[in-house]
Amino acid sequence: LGLLNTLLFIPYMILFKDFITGTIFEQVFYGHSALTTLLFLVVSFIVFKKGIFSKNHYHLFIKSIKATKWNAYYVVDHKGRIKEMSDSIAEELGFTQEQIIGKQLFDILNRSIRITTFDGVDTNNRAMETYYEHYQTTVKPKQQEEHEMLFQNYQGKSVILHTMEQPIFILGKYKGRINIGEKRSDFDLLSVEKSLKEVENQLESMRLKFIATLELSEEGLFYIDLDQRFIWGNDKFVEITGIEGNTVDIDSFHQFIKTEDIQTYLGVLSSLTLKKQAYKTTYRFLKHGHYIWIKESGKRIFDDKNSNIIMGSMSIVNASSYQKTGIEELDNLEHEAAL
Repeated sequence: LGLLNTLLFIPYMILFKDFITGTIFEQVFYGHSALTTLLFLVVSFIVFKKGIFSKNHYHLFIKSIKATKWNAYYVVDHKGRIKEMSDSIAEELGFTQEQIIGKQLFDILNRSIRITTFDGVDTNNRAMETYYEHYQTTVKPKQQEEHEMLFQNYQGKSVILHTMEQPIFILGKYKGRINIGEKRSDFDLLSVEKSLKEVENQLESMRLKFIATLELSEEGLFYIDLDQRFIWGNDKFVEITGIEGNTVDIDSFHQFIKTEDIQTYLGVLSSLTLKKQAYKTTYRFLKHGHYIWIKESGKRIFDDKNSNIIMGSMSIVNASSYQKTGIEELDNLEHEAAL
């Protein structure tokens, strides 16, 4: 635009040369022409440099793709022609790279494979071709999509192609797209992975249900980790014991149990065996300076070969409590009836 502006001033300069020669208008003209020409050159340089950078960046990106662990990729330009394709995909099409580079992608696909599903939806080759014709007019820069395509290769074998799709824009114009990902044809392994995913979902469901049970239970639920020597309890456990936080060291917890009861309590836990895995016991527990009676029941999980865990629950069985007075006769009283 700056150069055009300068060129348009030339005939104007010739026609009115006699009128502006030696005046300030002549200086303005030359200054304006020099400035617009310089601006044109600067803008042209920036555009050229950006275009070269984008092109080099594209080639570096393609080179990096080939060095990754992903075994499947292809690149098409804005006219749908194949610019790059991994050997793994070309093999499923029944062609070599030399036979397909520069050819229309869907011309090759229509001659070699039959697409059956796309992102879990039944489809066919023609529908996919229409989809990508529309894609070119609607795609936005930095748009990224994950796709999974199931197709029958040139030998009739089922293949899954899972890719991330990224459009290529240079100077704001759509120049093509890159699909990079993984090709899978081992459906036995895929079946195993699907089963593992289902098990993972079931475990997550069980975990959420267990958490909900802990939150809703009116009893203090806890587990004792005998290896790491700590106790974890739910919020009700914290409420019953008055301990700060849901986790407490085993030895610290034992210090709150009345001296006369601690040996019995430890004896009950140490007596658990494969034949006698469950227990029930009661003991006095110091809570905020008062002793309360706690009823505890639990079970040691011997089936867990990786850790030594006791699962249990507790509740208050006698709400009456007392505070130490320092008078031995009174402190030895267990409840009001003993008065």
